[in-house]
Amino acid sequence: MKKLLLSFSLLSASFCFSQANATYLSRVNQVLQSNIETYNSSLVGFGLKGTGKAASTNALNYIVQKYKDFGYADSQITYDNFTYSSTTVKNVIITKTGTVHPDEYVIICGHYDSFYGTTSTNRSEGANDNASGVAAIMEVARILKDVPTEYSIKFIHFTGEEQGLLGSKNYVTNVVNTTNPKMKIKLVFNLDQIGGRSDRTNNSVVCEEDRINDTGTNPKYGVNTTNNTASIAATADLQTYVGYYSSLTGFIDNIYGSDYMPFEKNGETVIGLYERPTNNGTVVSNPYYHNNTDTIANLSYPYIYQVTKATVGAVQHFAVADTGTLAVNDVNKAKDFAVYPNPVKDVLHLQLDSSIKDFTFEVTDLNGRKILSIKNQKDVNVSSLKSGVYIGTLISEMGKDSKKIIIE
Repeated sequence: MKKLLLSFSLLSASFCFSQANATYLSRVNQVLQSNIETYNSSLVGFGLKGTGKAASTNALNYIVQKYKDFGYADSQITYDNFTYSSTTVKNVIITKTGTVHPDEYVIICGHYDSFYGTTSTNRSEGANDNASGVAAIMEVARILKDVPTEYSIKFIHFTGEEQGLLGSKNYVTNVVNTTNPKMKIKLVFNLDQIGGRSDRTNNSVVCEEDRINDTGTNPKYGVNTTNNTASIAATADLQTYVGYYSSLTGFIDNIYGSDYMPFEKNGETVIGLYERPTNNGTVVSNPYYHNNTDTIANLSYPYIYQVTKATVGAVQHFAVADTGTLAVNDVNKAKDFAVYPNPVKDVLHLQLDSSIKDFTFEVTDLNGRKILSIKNQKDVNVSSLKSGVYIGTLISEMGKDSKKIIIE
């Protein structure tokens, strides 16, 4: 992804955990960081994945095999071929058919090629850009494989992104617009460079919306105004879902220079997630991408894990996933959870639905590190914790729910 340093005037999200769907949350909690590490490290292990290079082909074959391992049938896996530098290269598309709107799609996408410059120093293994996004998409696909969704889902891995969005441009031109009738797309959700920085704080993520930049002159910010309103609304929802299903805070900024852009130009509704490392609360750029320092050592697996959790939750909402066997009153019981006082100095009190008898309450920091865990106690001594913001999570047979806690 060719991303500029993010603006410092981003709009922050408040923590909104109490409305999470309990069944959706149960699937979010199936995300495994160990899987993300395996997918990411395997892709990195193929080496310099320049478009059309052998390493890129090997990465594509690995991705396809993993989908088969997840249980996707050969008939669900298709390719969109095009020529780059006299070589046939491939986008791969995995389609999961919806139960109510089988011909309308939620697309979740990201590119599997890595930057391949003219010298050894600016050729990249692409651990962050974009094996991080690919790993997240694959974990979403694994978890949702057997989950009924009203809208169809396409998991798309593009190539040629680093040479100018070649794969996504080809797909829009030769697949989306040649389908008769034209393919109906509810939403395009792009993941590009979600790895963060191992040497910085990673407790927030950019939720990208389609809008014209301040001067209206930069096409990398979007050129079609007819789809802005829908994207802005969807991005606001995405920001909320980040709060529901992860420990991250969502911040809104513009789309920029990745595989959602050909869709945006085509009039589709587009959104995305993008990393947001900070230093003492100030947003910082990432010096590692597009060169040989884009390595596993310089990204954060716990951060990708949190972004993936947010994505699993959001995709379920956007595609309208089945809510499972939890009854409505059970979902409400999972919501009937409050903490007070908040802010708190010494003892935090839990207020629960009277039917919840067996529960665990955990406190984690904003990086997801568990600070304390107690069982079946409604009075929690937090006097030993340093001042700051934490996440308190109630886990019971009714589900899992989280609140922001401020320690004074």
